[in-house]
Amino acid sequence: MVTYIKNNYIIKLFFLILCGIFLCTALSFAFTQDISFEATVDRNVSVVGTAIKLNLIFNGIQNIPAPNLPDIPDFNWRYLGPSTLMSMVNGRISSSVTHTYLLIPEKAGILEIPSLSIAFKGKTYSSKPIPLEIIPSSSSRAQDNGQQDKQERPKEELGDKLFLTINLSKDSAYVNEKIGASIKLYIHSLSLRDIAYPVIENDAFLVDSFSQPKQYQEILNGLAYNVIDFNTDIYGLYPGEFRLKPTELSCSVIKRRSPSDIFDNFFGQYEKYPIIIKSIGVPINILPLPEGGKPKSFDGAMGNFNFTLQVKPIDLQVGDPITLTMTISGTGNFNTVNPPKLSIASSFKTYEPETRQEARFKTFEQVIIPRNDKITHVPSISFSFFNTDTLTYKTITTAPVPIKVNPLQKGQELKVFEMSRDFADRIKRVETLGRDIVYLKGNPGSIRKKSGTLYKNKALLIMLFLPALVVILVIITQARKDYLASDIRYARRLAAPRKAKKNLINARGLLKSKETHKFYDAVFKALQEYIGDKFHLSTAGITSNVIDELRARDVDTRILDELKTCFDMCDRSRYAPSSIHEEEARSTLKMLENIINGMEKIKA
Repeated sequence: MVTYIKNNYIIKLFFLILCGIFLCTALSFAFTQDISFEATVDRNVSVVGTAIKLNLIFNGIQNIPAPNLPDIPDFNWRYLGPSTLMSMVNGRISSSVTHTYLLIPEKAGILEIPSLSIAFKGKTYSSKPIPLEIIPSSSSRAQDNGQQDKQERPKEELGDKLFLTINLSKDSAYVNEKIGASIKLYIHSLSLRDIAYPVIENDAFLVDSFSQPKQYQEILNGLAYNVIDFNTDIYGLYPGEFRLKPTELSCSVIKRRSPSDIFDNFFGQYEKYPIIIKSIGVPINILPLPEGGKPKSFDGAMGNFNFTLQVKPIDLQVGDPITLTMTISGTGNFNTVNPPKLSIASSFKTYEPETRQEARFKTFEQVIIPRNDKITHVPSISFSFFNTDTLTYKTITTAPVPIKVNPLQKGQELKVFEMSRDFADRIKRVETLGRDIVYLKGNPGSIRKKSGTLYKNKALLIMLFLPALVVILVIITQARKDYLASDIRYARRLAAPRKAKKNLINARGLLKSKETHKFYDAVFKALQEYIGDKFHLSTAGITSNVIDELRARDVDTRILDELKTCFDMCDRSRYAPSSIHEEEARSTLKMLENIINGMEKIKA
């Protein structure tokens, strides 16, 4: 009887293992697909400067990284991001990933996106060429042939409404000398989004990271411009006469479009156009450093610096360490500042210095050890640099620092650690624990009876049923995705409160940091996204005119009044930002919360 029960358990266990293997195999077959690749565009006819979406679609796989496009003649391109898709039909799961790019045509004519070849896991996938018809823009830009160095306007049809300038603090500098660069984006009567930092590309220059941009207003030719000022520093790497390549900045212009027919939704009349703005190239001359008067201790430092030295301790014993703290402060290119070289005889043992750098100073801490008690001072140390203000070399030399080195006490020996090559090789060989000595465990811990029946192992049962659970979860998740994909109105209404909460948190943070202009941009975005998702409207075109639409949907008059006030405050912040006070901003945030809470009670 006992033998029969044991055999029955073994049969059940064997059956469970077979089921697990079958489910895992079925799941792997369900996901197995042939990989295919194609390239598509959202339009085959476009205008110069108007972006075209290029989709690279990979069917049968989702983990392929974004390909790096080659240079496409007459086009600028920018990567937008990936999107994935998974579906299940008759038990077979299909998946795909789409990598989307923006292509901006630079000239008119019949152009072509060539065949693209993508290599992945030893195989190459190719797409078909795509012909495009590019139409000239309706307005042309004025040309100034007499002054090539005068700042040009962008090639798009924006005229004087949007352009980029670059100004350098000097047009002639020495190698590795700091050159201030100010890149200004001028905006007049336009709404911009997705403004990126400028890109300065030139192999002959090193470019620092940009500081936080400044925003202000400026009057040019009688027009008021909003200016975004980006500042950084550049350094010439070698001498010669150069022309700094045009600086590029990418952004998106929000423009109103004409409806295609009388039934076109009013709220869909706005569209975002990604563009790239370029400045002109700027000439600059990089000079070699003069050889006359160059000191021997000069190691490339460029700027106007001070040099100080601290020695601690000054009363010690033979073999004790002394810390030299060498601080170089001032203005200039700290990347060229190296630790001063010590002219110390063999009576000291020296170690490599440690470096710490801040915005206005650089510190080197170096340890030296006296070998005998006859040493009376730390010798003077020199630091040389090229002064970019006076255009001359300068050397700062510290005075010798007296120290007292006491002899070793009787019976003591001088021990200065110096790692020999043999010792370094020996410490690399790590002793394996337990190879030569078997260590006994002093405390064996808790003792439990080992079960002899495998079917009672909970971990094994979980592993056996896990594939089936994964299949069920995949089916449920995909069913929910299919439902949301088929009922867009419900999906947007479901997402509206979550997105509103995120936008409210962002607005509170901007208000707390007193960034009033950005705060009202966040409020305007929150209203657009929430109303669009709540009532299934096009988000991009929502303005104060949406109040008439909401009044027809029986929205409370009090909510509509607060909504109109919020939109008015957002418009006011754009055209008269200086008139906005903090109390008004707090009141606007309170109204935004009331609008969202009130509309949540409405059944859209």
